[in-house]
Amino acid sequence: VVKLCCLGVLFLTLAYAIIVIDPTEVIVEDKLSMYEGSYLNRLWKKPPLEVFISIYVFNVTNPEAFMRGEERLRVQEIGPYVYQEFLEHRNSTFNPNGTLSFVPVRRQVFVPERSVGDPKEDRIMIPNIALLGVSSAAYRMSTFAAFAVAAALKPLGMAPILNITTHDLLWGYDDPLVRIASTLLPELIHFQKLGILDRMFDDGFDTVTINLPESVRNQQQDAEDTILDDDVSDDLAESLQEEYYHDMVLRSKTEEPIRDYSIDVWNGSPGLAHWGYVAKDHWDAEQR
Repeated sequence: VVKLCCLGVLFLTLAYAIIVIDPTEVIVEDKLSMYEGSYLNRLWKKPPLEVFISIYVFNVTNPEAFMRGEERLRVQEIGPYVYQEFLEHRNSTFNPNGTLSFVPVRRQVFVPERSVGDPKEDRIMIPNIALLGVSSAAYRMSTFAAFAVAAALKPLGMAPILNITTHDLLWGYDDPLVRIASTLLPELIHFQKLGILDRMFDDGFDTVTINLPESVRNQQQDAEDTILDDDVSDDLAESLQEEYYHDMVLRSKTEEPIRDYSIDVWNGSPGLAHWGYVAKDHWDAEQR
């Protein structure tokens, strides 16, 4: 009888614990929480996803006839050349304010069994991208400036159509115009070779800081406390009509709300200049 009573008490205690503390919620919250060594953190550091990039290039099949003006440009699609991308988040640091800083690193590995050929062996004829860019810019210049550009390009001996490997097209080939531009304008053109994928994946080593749920809750609470403490006093809030007070709070929240795991700063800046971001103090100065 005593054993049965003990079992009954034990079952009642377990039932009460299950009602008060939902075990499913506890397990889910633990699995989906981001902290050092957690299940989500391990998945995030090295995502176990297979990401493949299929590249198709266009080969000019009639370069001589096109250059003589006898035919229109004809191209042949070649591909795919497949690369697998691997993503890794390095140097992860959990900051005291509830944010997480890290350095994302991506690398691409060629997958021969999924590709039509070896990009280092397959040669193609392509338009000279750098020369076309300069020629397009010179076309909009004055006649004198266009002649000056043509005269400057002539000693370089640049061909309008190049015969290079697919690998060089994707990951970079030596171009005299790019080399000169990188010497004269190192801040704008910081690369020596010109390659489509090389430029696309040239992320460098950026330090990214994201808002963890803890940081989002803290910032939201600080914003609410600021609204209630600074904008509207307790006595004034009681005297205001409910609708007016509600509208006042809404107007104070016109900015986009902070979301869990959203980017807080990128390389120390809350915005990217080449995406149109201007620091608040610079913006205010221009407005004044």
